[in-house]
Order: sequence, then structure tokens, then C-alpha cells
Amino acid sequence: MLDHAHPAPASQAKPSEADERILSLDVLRGLALFGILLVNMKHFATPALYGGAASAGTLPLDRLVDGLIFFFAQGKFFPLFSFLFGLGLALQLMRWQAKCLPSTRLFLRRLLVLLGIGLAHATLIWAGDILAKYAALGLLFLVILPLSPRVLLMASGVLLAIPVLLSGTGVEGVMASLAGFPTTQTGLQTLVDQSLAAYGGGGFVEMTRQRLVDVSYRLVSWSYFSGL
Repeated sequence: MLDHAHPAPASQAKPSEADERILSLDVLRGLALFGILLVNMKHFATPALYGGAASAGTLPLDRLVDGLIFFFAQGKFFPLFSFLFGLGLALQLMRWQAKCLPSTRLFLRRLLVLLGIGLAHATLIWAGDILAKYAALGLLFLVILPLSPRVLLMASGVLLAIPVLLSGTGVEGVMASLAGFPTTQTGLQTLVDQSLAAYGGGGFVEMTRQRLVDVSYRLVSWSYFSGL
């Protein structure tokens, strides 16, 4: 049946053909995803979200590997993947506009679908989802895209400086306290134990409840805020 299917009209949005894709960007995406996988392996296996309690008692080699992953992957591959995400959005908009397609409507539809997938992933599978975050920030793309490069560079500098200036000021503890989460090591250990019990021996309902707690904690955590 596919052999006799009619090709999509030129004015219809469709996936890029193989000869239209930029191979170097696809290679970089794969490399970035591999690095993100390395970073997230610890979060798959432990309640690392609630601090370093899960790392206590590990072997020196484990701590060395953890440090190498943090240095070479965490601060490198997430920005790379974010950059590629934004670049992909820009390329899509440019192609839709070149074909006189309703670029704004297509853009919003795709991001809303991505947001729905991300929310389902975060609540039903894993609280460390990144898709919802990208979709929510991507909605700002239509606002910032028309800005001049000079304004964008200045805004980028301000946004990058904010977490640096606020780091160590105690704002992370204030954010967690306002949301009702503990900030002491004893309180965080309670969350670690709760997480281990839910994911280690609970059913799907218990796991889903714990994921909602994890998602709430991530939204007020300093790493999530500064990563925006």
C-alpha cells in the first residue's frame, strides 16, 4: 500500500527528507544523548535527587567515576542538547515559513504535544523528565526569536549570571522551605527512605505518588531553577 500512497503536497508539513537533514547536527544529538544518559544513570538507580545520601559508602572508584561524569558530561552535554533543541526549532520555523505554512500554529501544536508527552513521562514513568521543561521554555521561542542578536546576547549574559550570583546565598533552602520540603540532612534522609520504599517494594500507585513528590521537589530544587 505504501508503494501506491500519494506523496504529500509541497505545502504540507512533513518530516525532512534524508538529503535535507544536516548530518553533523544528528551526530551531535546522538553524542549529547549519550552524555545525558551517563548523567542520568545515577538518578535511575538511586534517590540522588535528594542529595548525596545515595552516594555515601561507595567505593573510591565509584566516586572517581561519578566525578568524571560530572565534570565531562553534566556541564557539557545538557547545554549542547539545549542548543540543538533551539536550533532545531529555528530550522523548523524557517522551513515552514519558506513554504508559506501556518508556522505559529504548527509550532505551538508540536510543543503542546511535546509538553503532554513530557508530563505523562514525568508522572507515569520517571520524574527526571526533561521534555516538559523544553516544551515550556520552547513556548517562549516565538517571543525571543524576533529580538536582535545584541539583545539576545545581553539577555543571555543576565540569565547566566543570575544563578552564579545567587549561588551560596541560601536561596535554594528558602525555595524548598516555601514548598514545604525539608532542608536538613535528617529531613532529606526521610525523603530518601520514602523513595527507596516506594520504588523498591511499592505498587504502581505508590510509585506514582512518589513520582509526584519527586516532580514537586525538582521544580523547587536549585539545580532545576539554575538550569533554566
